[in-house]
Amino acid sequence: MTSTLARIILFSFLFLLFIPNLTFAETKTFIKEYTYQASEYDSKVSCRALALEQVKRLLLEELGTYLESQTEVKNFQMTKDQITTLTAGIVSAERIEETWDGKVYWLKAKIAADPQDVVDKVNSLHKDLQNARELEEARKMLKEQFAEIEKLKNELKTDPTNEKKIAQYMKAIEGMNAVEMFRKGIELSISGKLPEAINELTDAIHKNPQYALAYAIRGHLYTKLGKNDNAIEDSNKAIELDPNSAFAYVGRSYIYFRLRDYEKGLIDANRAIELDPNYSYAYVIRGALFSCIRNHERQMEDAEKAIKLSPDNALAYLCRSDAHFGLGNKIRAYLDMKKAINLDPDSAEVYNVRGLFEYTQGNYEEALDYTNRAIKLDPYNAQAYHNIGVLYLRKKDYSQAVIELNRAIDIAPKYSHAYANRGIAYFPLGNYKQTISDLNTAIKLDPNDDKINTVLYVVLGNAHYKIGNEEQAIRDWKSAAKLGNKSAQTLLNKKGIEW
Repeated sequence: MTSTLARIILFSFLFLLFIPNLTFAETKTFIKEYTYQASEYDSKVSCRALALEQVKRLLLEELGTYLESQTEVKNFQMTKDQITTLTAGIVSAERIEETWDGKVYWLKAKIAADPQDVVDKVNSLHKDLQNARELEEARKMLKEQFAEIEKLKNELKTDPTNEKKIAQYMKAIEGMNAVEMFRKGIELSISGKLPEAINELTDAIHKNPQYALAYAIRGHLYTKLGKNDNAIEDSNKAIELDPNSAFAYVGRSYIYFRLRDYEKGLIDANRAIELDPNYSYAYVIRGALFSCIRNHERQMEDAEKAIKLSPDNALAYLCRSDAHFGLGNKIRAYLDMKKAINLDPDSAEVYNVRGLFEYTQGNYEEALDYTNRAIKLDPYNAQAYHNIGVLYLRKKDYSQAVIELNRAIDIAPKYSHAYANRGIAYFPLGNYKQTISDLNTAIKLDPNDDKINTVLYVVLGNAHYKIGNEEQAIRDWKSAAKLGNKSAQTLLNKKGIEW
């Protein structure tokens, strides 16, 4: 392939696909009751919301205590609070019974779960610090909302007619509902139900239009569905509402990465690291962006930092693998690739890496299979379509290569390598004008990639020669010769042309 490993690997905040391991023989059920004494400002709806959140907390704590006793969970070296936070993104509480007499609301609810399934998912989430970070943020916000609600409730006992306090109390209730919708959105996204997750996050935003984190997460999910305009709009809004959110800047940096807008992506990644120097994924994203501009020394620094911060981060090892590859350390690149595969064998990024590895071994059918699996997991992955296009180029199926590269360019209109390879694919099809158009676009988008452009100028000259424009062909060959292309130098020397 004409690009380095990270131009093939897509680093992202992908949501994990969990595969249950049915070691435990039965589902465990936990049941709790909760009674809520209503204030005169509470309705049945607000009482239900407050009681349900409290009973969920009790149920999750009981489930967490049970899981904490399991040997496998002990090996994860997590606190009970961490286990409870992660299980909140995995299991849901179900309301069984309720009563309401206008003053007292009573609720019974349950959680039913396969403990081994939950253990496996907790382990995966524990490694996926991005989703864990989101769940922890939701837990903190709920705790803050409850504290605010209790504070206002107590204040209203001594000043029951204070309209400002009443309005603040009702707003706090709405805020709590918004956080619960946010948490539900995260839960759905972890399960791979992205449209449903977006709907929950949209409801959270309607409840609380100032909810910056909900905009940031929804923007990320829009990216996964290929709705890049919506993604950028949401990311911009998240940053507008919370200009100190490292998460929002990382999210927008990732979107720019997928759109191949490296300059903007680096600006946002730098800002995220400035705001939170311990944010592992920010270094991964910045490392990927450095790779795309061929700065593998800086990429290596960022990958090492990400691994130090998150030793179980598969994407960090992929980033370091690519840095080694770009620096010529192929054995170390392979070892880091294997480490990433062991940490997360079923992610789109890893399938892309496996596809690349099979490609380097000449196993093109296996490479196609792995890359197609990556697309199945991430259907708007421009890099994966680009990779398949290059594989079809290698197989000399030029028409199919053009089809795949069209898809890559549709998703990422600034993808210089996709234009380069599509231009090359058009040449044997006899479409020389399209070859010229695509190669000129590729060079314009990435004028400093001498390693690739030296080849592109040769093909560009050949295309101009084919349509009878020998003068321009010579100019292109001269450009290739000056960049060190031996075939162009030999051709010009035979023609007696100085370059």
